[in-house]
Amino acid sequence: MPREFFTDFVKVAQDEGRHFNLLAKRLEELGSSYGALPAHDGLWDSAIATSKDLLARLAIEHCVHEVRACFFTYSLPCLKIIFFFVN
Repeated sequence: MPREFFTDFVKVAQDEGRHFNLLAKRLEELGSSYGALPAHDGLWDSAIATSKDLLARLAIEHCVHEVRACFFTYSLPCLKIIFFFVN
């Protein structure tokens, strides 16, 4: 893969780290922590299932987990944007 892919991937990873820190802080404010809820296992389960296939991992992350996050976090407006780009 071209170098630009990895450069962009590092930027995305930094942003995801920021998102995780925000989530962890909010869960702590609510008296919980990341990993305390069964819903937190999905990403890890996907990582194990796609451990030998980078393209599958990238597809699962963007096509499943991002959509779930949009659906449960932002609801309809985010889904409209996703469906606009998919169709």
